[in-house]
Amino acid sequence: MENWYGSENSSSDNWLFSAEELRQYIYCPRIPFLRHVRKIKPNSTASMRRGTKFHQDIVRKRRKLQKWLLINDKHKFNSIPPQYYFNLYFESPTLHLLAYLDVVEKNPNTDELYPVEIKTTSNFPISRDKIIEHHLIQLTVQSLLLEEHFKTFISRAKIIYVSNELNHTHSLSLWQEISIDMKETVLKTVADMHREISSEILPRPTKIKNRCKVCEYWTICRSV
Repeated sequence: MENWYGSENSSSDNWLFSAEELRQYIYCPRIPFLRHVRKIKPNSTASMRRGTKFHQDIVRKRRKLQKWLLINDKHKFNSIPPQYYFNLYFESPTLHLLAYLDVVEKNPNTDELYPVEIKTTSNFPISRDKIIEHHLIQLTVQSLLLEEHFKTFISRAKIIYVSNELNHTHSLSLWQEISIDMKETVLKTVADMHREISSEILPRPTKIKNRCKVCEYWTICRSV
């Protein structure tokens, strides 16, 4: 489980925000506030449990995951398969970020690195224009951390949407450009989170009300 910062007694200058928490913040600013300021940890929803179980199962079975990634990879490597690295952890006091990366892929022709995120969904087909904003934020955080650690430049990432049906028969692999603007947006978001959580003032919820219906904080949020 990712921690949002080193410890409750640490200086705010040392806080580290996880990729998952930035994703949650973009989804709804109240989630990290309720979890880490109010210390409220509700039960997960059924959709969250399905997604988490799939994520854990597929990452735990590395050989199966590598074969599955190769089959579902739409990018061609001139018949040379990519290299995969699993379960990596990075943190950066400079960026105030940390993340666990399930998969990092390496292009065997160029040595290019990029993060790979696997998400479950019930909405197929998905087009490139419909990659969800908070998923892009998560990929950008991971890219920034890879850049700093390996002293390289990350220009793209991959997200794989998999059906949340039991057999996971449908999947879609999409490349996403990670632009300078996106990286700057992440760093601004980190500053916004730092300011809001430090103030301990309850932020406004998301304006997208459909998100509330599947949120683990739905019943709690209505009463605060």
